[in-house]
Amino acid sequence: MVLLVAQRDTFCYGPVPMTTKLEKELKREIEVEGKHYTVTISPAGLKVAEKGHRKGHELTWKQVLSGDPTLASELAKSVEQVSTPGTSGSS
Repeated sequence: MVLLVAQRDTFCYGPVPMTTKLEKELKREIEVEGKHYTVTISPAGLKVAEKGHRKGHELTWKQVLSGDPTLASELAKSVEQVSTPGTSGSS
């Protein structure tokens, strides 16, 4: 299927792009158990931090794509540390 696609005030014929290359940070807010978090997706990786805080949990894309089976359990532990009152969240 070939569609007419407008790109920067010019028209060209070709396939419609399915994705956009990630070239800068993309931030979104999520809510988990009543707490608000900022999720930042960047070319370097993924970061989740409690809203209003700079420090958070960061993963490189290599870590995400590695398929490491312990990664999920480590992430779950780190989220539990952050959401448990009275803990510093450090290992």
